[in-house]
Amino acid sequence: MLLHRGRGTGRLHLYIVIAVLAVATYPHVALGSSDFLLYLYGATWCPYCRALSDFFSRNFPDNSYFCKIDLDEGCNNALRSLSSYLASKGAPSDVIGYIPLTLVVVRGKYVAAVVVGAVTDTDFWRSLAGQVPSERVPVMLGRDRVYEVALTYDEQAKLVSSYVRLPTAATATGTPLTTSPLHPPTATTEVKPQPSGLQLEPRVLVALALVLAGVALIAYSLVRRSR
Repeated sequence: MLLHRGRGTGRLHLYIVIAVLAVATYPHVALGSSDFLLYLYGATWCPYCRALSDFFSRNFPDNSYFCKIDLDEGCNNALRSLSSYLASKGAPSDVIGYIPLTLVVVRGKYVAAVVVGAVTDTDFWRSLAGQVPSERVPVMLGRDRVYEVALTYDEQAKLVSSYVRLPTAATATGTPLTTSPLHPPTATTEVKPQPSGLQLEPRVLVALALVLAGVALIAYSLVRRSR
């Protein structure tokens, strides 16, 4: 009887460990390396912009880009146009008119947040990037949410298409980046509508399945021990 109870206790501990590991790894399973982009607007003369750029380069080297408004006229024009567009949506102009300004882009077409300020906290950025897309986009001043911009999924996709531009292969060789003028999103761009309900990708479903499996195993073990 004592041996049986010891085995049961050991199994229970194992099930608990499985469930805890599943919960602990959930954010990392749900967020892949190619699922988000931290697109930073700033200037090389701005110490906060440089500090944030260095932080992104160390912690998110494959998921960040520094658009330098003092060295690239396209970046400068894009930031001005983006700020005007967000202001037209009600975002406080005394917030979005400053740098560093970072667009948190997820899945290549959704805006998870607009962050003004140099927050050097990995968990902060992963938390924003790991959010389920919403049609209420938070505008952050540092860690504080100061406003929510109402943007449909179509508008978010158009915003990303208009204001997020990455260097081409030619840039790596020193060739100037050639782009067409950027304009605020318009209704003429056709984007496939996205459902407004909760969207869960396979990685998220796998994580949830692991959690539920761990809980089920614990419950099963407790029931067997009570008999």
